[in-house]
This record gives sequence, structure tokens and C-alpha cells, in this order.
Amino acid sequence: MWYKKIAQNIRNIISDKNMTISEFAEFVDLPNETVRSILYGKCKDYKLSTIIKISSKLNISIDALVFGVNTSEI
Repeated sequence: MWYKKIAQNIRNIISDKNMTISEFAEFVDLPNETVRSILYGKCKDYKLSTIIKISSKLNISIDALVFGVNTSEI
């Protein structure tokens, strides 16, 4: 499922950047609850605007966020 892949990719980014979920949420300018619901699979139908916001703040393409990214490049 695509939402699981995005969640895993975000987890990898958070880990590689040594951030907490709260720090990541603040960095991408999203509510902590939104990021947590993505990471824990509570939200399986999130808005495209959320994905765009995350990829934009990380300066990566949506494809990279969905299909994987070399986090050392972020």
C-alpha cells in the first residue's frame, strides 16, 4: 500500500536526521497529530496537499517521498 511506503520513508528521514516526530512535524509545518497519524497508519487517505507540503519542505520530489529517497541528499 502506498501510504505504508510513505510512512516508512518519512520514518527513515526522521531517523536519518536524528529528529523526533514533533521536531519533524514542526519542520514541515504540520500538526503533530497529522504526522503521527501518517506514521502509525491511522490515516490512509491523506490530502495531496499534505504530501506536497512535506516534499516541498524537504526539498524532494513527491516521487522521492512515495518511492524512496537517499536521505543523505536531504
